[in-house]
Amino acid sequence: MGHLAMTQPTPHEDWHILGAGALGGLWAVRLSQLMPVYLLARNPTSPSRALHLQDQQGSQSRTLPVEPINAPGAPIRQLLVATKSYDALPALQAVSHRLLPNTAIYLMQNGLGSQEAVVRQYSRYPIYAVTTTEGANRRSPDEIIHAGRGQSWIGPLNERASLARANVTACRFREAGLESQATPDIRHRLWLKLAINCAINPFTAVLNCPNGELIHYAFFNERLPALCEEVAQAMSLAGYPTTATALQTQVQEVISGTAANISSMLQDIRAGRRTEIDAINGYLVQFSQAQGLQAPINEDLVQRVLALHP
Repeated sequence: MGHLAMTQPTPHEDWHILGAGALGGLWAVRLSQLMPVYLLARNPTSPSRALHLQDQQGSQSRTLPVEPINAPGAPIRQLLVATKSYDALPALQAVSHRLLPNTAIYLMQNGLGSQEAVVRQYSRYPIYAVTTTEGANRRSPDEIIHAGRGQSWIGPLNERASLARANVTACRFREAGLESQATPDIRHRLWLKLAINCAINPFTAVLNCPNGELIHYAFFNERLPALCEEVAQAMSLAGYPTTATALQTQVQEVISGTAANISSMLQDIRAGRRTEIDAINGYLVQFSQAQGLQAPINEDLVQRVLALHP
């Protein structure tokens, strides 16, 4: 088989990335092989940043230009927002003066809620969501470990965004070595990821263990069926019918497939950072209550994780 030819970037096909953490850094390094990539930082100490990416094939380093988040600069044409969920809107507000009428905004946040907040305030721009199962973590601020290959989905969040452009972006991501596909119903994918995160992340934070060790704790095993019931009820009301049994099977498959992973929520707790619990189990609780339902297992987990915050 011959090598697949990479599509040449069209004029102005550059990317700006807000939030070069583990996933943002992974995308930055991969995309920079094909096209110009600029990192946006709140208080950069240098005009460039060397990112080192390690995966099963070896390692590579890319030195990328860094721009202050609130400085005047060239227009932003494609923006990947890879911040924490609670930082997405304020970070976007800080660069809004550089957005063009057709700037495409791609949101890559855990949980739900932050995306709709952005859509409400920035409805005049095409807005997309990206959800991924790529596994990445940081060994140091500039050293990223690509721990596991995954799949990403991209889809429009508002009427200004199009499935056609999502397809072009998915193609670009694939060329950069990130398996991706476009979907017309990205919200369904976001709900599916929310369900898995609700059932794994807070338990790992409370129990201080990798994903695979959860199955050895009664605290997890006794609560999982009821939690999946709460999530299934919410998903069905959101228009994505499922069952607690189906969710429980998916959770167990993810735990098995990511046994050695340290969830992002546990990483945040260990690093003394705020978690995204409000956008994950917290969102599930708020959504359920708005529909007249209670979600006591999720609500209890929210309180337990908040008690671990610095």
